[in-house]
Amino acid sequence: MILGNSFGYFETINDDLRVLKEAFRVLKPWDRVLIDVADGKYLRKNFQSRSWEWIDKSLFVCRERSLSLDGQSLISREVITHVEKGVLADQFYDERLYTKETLSEILKTAGFSDITVHGEITTDSARNQDLGMMERRLIITAEVKKNGRRYAVNSSAR
Repeated sequence: MILGNSFGYFETINDDLRVLKEAFRVLKPWDRVLIDVADGKYLRKNFQSRSWEWIDKSLFVCRERSLSLDGQSLISREVITHVEKGVLADQFYDERLYTKETLSEILKTAGFSDITVHGEITTDSARNQDLGMMERRLIITAEVKKNGRRYAVNSSAR
């Protein structure tokens, strides 16, 4: 499982492909991979260029976002501030924006088959705070078909 939008942070798409090829290599025949990733098509149109979020009564985060020049990544700056201690972290990150189609294609290139898009998850914030990359996500599974025997699971076997 690759969960919580933890895919797409490498510098190039070839680096992402290497991760998927390694997952394919280590998985047993007929295993499946599940990927939970930001909906790139949605984020390209709906990201907030600037947002504030209170983490608790003393910590808040300011986020600034913009699309990369090629429109394939969302570049984010995140400044975490403590009300008494000041800035605790000022970091940049860049995440590739995968669509259903582009993620399916890279999975196929990595060797996976039976790629299934299970739909989108739309989250909501009870505090009406910024959800950022987690606002709308894709859930996709794919199967490993390689030399190896597929075994039926027998529930009565011990």
